[in-house]
Parts: sequence; structure tokens; C-alpha cells
Amino acid sequence: RGKNKEPISIEDFQKRIRELGLLERVVPGSMLDAFDEIIEMPESAGSRAVFMSTLRSAVAGRFRRQDHGVLNAMEWLRIGLMKSIDEVTDDLMTHLDDDDVAVLLPMDIIDRKAPKYELELFIRQLEDTTGQALRYPGRAIPFGMVNPNREDAFTLFKKAADEGSVAGLKLYPALGYPVWEGQVKRALEYCNEMALPVLLHCNDQGFRKSPEDAKYGRPDHWIPVLNALSDLKVCFGHFGGDQENDKPVWTAESLPADSWAGQILDLMRCFPGRVYADVSYHAGQFKSEEAASNYRRNLKEKLRKPQIRTQVLWGTDYHLLRIDATDTDYTTGFREWLGEEDFNQIASTNGRRFLGLPDESHEASEGISRHVGWLHENRARAVYGKPAAWLQHHPQGKQIEGGPGIEKAVWDRNNVLHVALFRVLWYGDPSHLSRGAKEQIERKTDSPEAAFEKVGRVPMRDMVFHRDVLGSASDRRERINSFIGMLKLWLDNDRRLERRHTDNDELYRKVQEVCGNPEHTMPKLAEVLALFYQSTDTLE
Repeated sequence: RGKNKEPISIEDFQKRIRELGLLERVVPGSMLDAFDEIIEMPESAGSRAVFMSTLRSAVAGRFRRQDHGVLNAMEWLRIGLMKSIDEVTDDLMTHLDDDDVAVLLPMDIIDRKAPKYELELFIRQLEDTTGQALRYPGRAIPFGMVNPNREDAFTLFKKAADEGSVAGLKLYPALGYPVWEGQVKRALEYCNEMALPVLLHCNDQGFRKSPEDAKYGRPDHWIPVLNALSDLKVCFGHFGGDQENDKPVWTAESLPADSWAGQILDLMRCFPGRVYADVSYHAGQFKSEEAASNYRRNLKEKLRKPQIRTQVLWGTDYHLLRIDATDTDYTTGFREWLGEEDFNQIASTNGRRFLGLPDESHEASEGISRHVGWLHENRARAVYGKPAAWLQHHPQGKQIEGGPGIEKAVWDRNNVLHVALFRVLWYGDPSHLSRGAKEQIERKTDSPEAAFEKVGRVPMRDMVFHRDVLGSASDRRERINSFIGMLKLWLDNDRRLERRHTDNDELYRKVQEVCGNPEHTMPKLAEVLALFYQSTDTLE
């Protein structure tokens, strides 16, 4: 029930979430109020049982369709209310493959009237954001941000960039500032000198100070900047927006030439290799079959032009996209209708060039080299698994260590117990894996061998009993016990295995210890299970 004691339907709750909008600075408090109104319904209320069941299912990641509006809204809310950037990054990584790179973009929406405690929030945010690069070296690449409403904005950014903790600059002109004045101009000149790419929010929506202030994001404002700074690389986030002034752009029958997107395309032609744009949060295509058809036709048409093709980037806008679709659904959709060749062009080839990542034939940019040096100096170590593959193309990057994943524990396709555990998780009952873990593994092009290796890298944090943030410790234990019961049933009935010991209490206790630690992986679970099961056969 709401504060007026009237019942709130799930549909009304979804509507309220959308009505809150992203433009209000009080979003976190308002969202918490709305959240509390729902979960404080009486225990006996049938609607509460339905709501909580739906919410738990959403959190467990069991719904993939993009038209689950309520579930998308609740998942967006769940991520937005996470306690730390560590938790948010861990969630993001469940949507990514091992070789994927996420650019982390901090957000400073301060104004000149902000009290001291608000001024300090961004500093902590920046520290926590750069800390993710040490947890996921090469896979999480932080940018800095300059908001001229903060007196020391450029000083903070320069310090981080000089030391290498950030590898680019994020701008948000819609907060109400021009891009070629004061601290922003100094930051752009610095980026040009230090080989740091720039990404700016570029549509007429989002955290705009006002509709009039949103016009500071117009692409044509960058003509004097690009003329003056000959080495600067700029990405226009959202490609000008899939709609403008509430009218379709990318979902129109043909892309309007006078739109912001049209301006960006002109800049791409005038400044080849320096002007980029990404297709993040282009959710207008989900509104109808006609919108989807128009969007796909328009983007494919632009990608057929050789110059434009090399300057379009992939992006999702995690986690804001989650209100309309999962990052995985968004990625899979683009991959399927674009085809592997075009998708790899915008998601891999162009992204490497924009960021300055090294590969077999290209050295790292100066900005990326500083970042790798910072990772090395600060003893970056992957939370689990391997650091990003591209680090192997950098002398210092090769020295960065992996975490307690498949490299640190035995996971052998010739081990009967390991194969049995894989079959239980994947072929038997994959519902115990989170959505993100399943979608990392379930690729049409994957061989059984590749799927086996990927399961070996799954940490316990990607099991559903660690994904339900609403559950208590006792709830988690019950879910783990349910998982152990299922596991025991399958292994006890595997004719190639036999029990070493029949003490089920000890089996439950030891497996609970492994499953209760989110950092443990499947090889560690197999190691413990080997205390209770042995092979009666061998695998060819």
C-alpha cells in the first residue's frame, strides 16, 4: 500500500518509477520512498506475495524478454540501490565475456550552490570508480569528468590523468555549460596534448539542467574545437539520440539531415578518424516493429559507407538502459541483426582504435600506456580469472596477475567428477546459474569444450543464491542447501561416481563453506566434492 493506505498495483508501481524521471536530483530518495511503500504491504496481502515473487524472479535473472517492463524497472531499481561501486561493477561483469572491455563513466551533477558534503561525493565516486580498474585490470577502463560548476574540476581530472588512473574524459554539456570555455577548454587542450579520448553526452534528454541547456550538447558546437585541436578524438554518446524534440530520428523512415545525428555524420566526414559516435541506449527501436525496421535500415545504411563504418562505436549505457532492456538482450539483438562482421567492427575494431588499445599491429596510445603503468604500479590483480587479453600486447600489462579463477585451480575435461559437475550445472539444472553467467556460456558458436571452460570460470557470486539481494542470510543458506540437495541427487545417480564417505552432514557443511564464499569458483567446489566422490570410470 502507498502512504495513503490505498493498494498499489504492479502496473501503478511501474508507472510511478517511470514518472520519477532521471532529471530530478532527488531521484535516489524518491525511489527509496516508492520502494518502501511497496515492500511495507501487510504480510497477509495477496498482492504482496505476487509482488515479492515477481521481484525475486527479476533479481534472480530468470527473465530475458525485453517486454518485461515491470521486471526491467525493478532490476534497474535494484542496481541503482546497490551499496557500492564494487557491487555495481560485479553485476556489470556478469553481462560481459572475458575479453570485453567496459568504459566506466563517472557522473558529477554538482551545481554552484552545493554544500560541502555534496562536493565530496564525486571525489569518493571517482576513487571508487578508478578502483574498479585495479579489480578488473584492462576490462574496466575509467574516464574522468570535468563539470565547470566545481571550482577544482580540471585540477581533479588532471591529477587522475597524470597518474594514469583514468584514460579519457567524460563531459555532460547539458548540465549547462559551453564546451570551449574555461575549465572545459583547458581539459580539452590537455586531452589533445596527452592523447586522451573524450566522450560527451549528446542527445536532448538525460540529466539536462533544462531543455535550453540541453542545446549545449549540439554537435556543431564542436567545429571550432576540432579545428583548433588537431589530434583530439571525440565520441558523441547516443549518436545525437534516437529521438529529438520527442520526434523520431533513427527510427524515422529516413534519418533527418538537420538532426543532431545528421550533424555528427557531417563531422565524421570533415574529421576522419577523429569523430566517433556510439549507439548506446537507442531503445526507441523496441516500441514497434516499424520502429525496429526503420532503425535497422538507417544504421545499416550508414555502416555501408566506408568512412562512417570505421567511426561508429558500440555501447549500452549500463545501467540506465536496464529500464527498457538488459545489456545482454541489447547486445544479442544488435549482434543478430547486424551480423558478426558489422557488429565486430563497431564493438571491437573501432573501439580499440578510439581507446588506443594495443594489438598485434598497433602499439598502445600514450594515454593507455599511462593507464597500464598505473595498473602495474598499484599492483592491479583480477578479482577472478584473467586480466583483459589486450594487456598481453603491452610490456607492463603482461606482468599483471590473474585472480583465483580457472588458472589457479584444476578444471580438467578428463576428470569424471569435473565433467559430472559441468553436466549438472549446464545440462541438468542451469537455473542455479545467474542470467548473466548463463548468457556468457550459452553462445551458438560455442563448442561443448568452450562451454566447459567457461563454467570453470564461474564464481559463486554468479549463482542465483548470491544474486538475491533482498534475501536474508537464512534465505541464502536455504537456497544453497537446495542447490546441494540437487547436486547430491545428480552425483549419487551418476554410475561413473561412487561415494567415498556417506556423512551427509559433513558434505553439506563443506559445500556450504565453498558456496557461501562469492569468490570461490567451480574448480574449488569440485575439489571439495572429491572428498566425498570418486570415479569408477575414466573419460576418453
